[in-house]
Amino acid sequence: MLVNQLFKIYFRINRLQLCKPLIRAIETQPIRDKFPVHQMVTYKYYVGRKAMFDSEFREAETCLTYAFENSSPYPMSVNKRKVLIYLVPVKMFLVSFFYYK
Repeated sequence: MLVNQLFKIYFRINRLQLCKPLIRAIETQPIRDKFPVHQMVTYKYYVGRKAMFDSEFREAETCLTYAFENSSPYPMSVNKRKVLIYLVPVKMFLVSFFYYK
């Protein structure tokens, strides 16, 4: 939960370079898969956004798709809309990139 709050702060103050040590710390934890689903959804959402800004579109698609599929079960929840704001452009870029390649 603390890492997700730090992500939120870093994105608001536009200090995305501070996210990398947090991601590295979480990814090396052996208990990473035991976190509650709602916290993992938030984590993947921010990691996906960070990957998108770093032009790592495959990773962004993977993380944002996880966040979308595992967010609240209501069809049009606020969280799903927030994820779609970033997921749709990433998917459009990947489709156009491979279409014109």
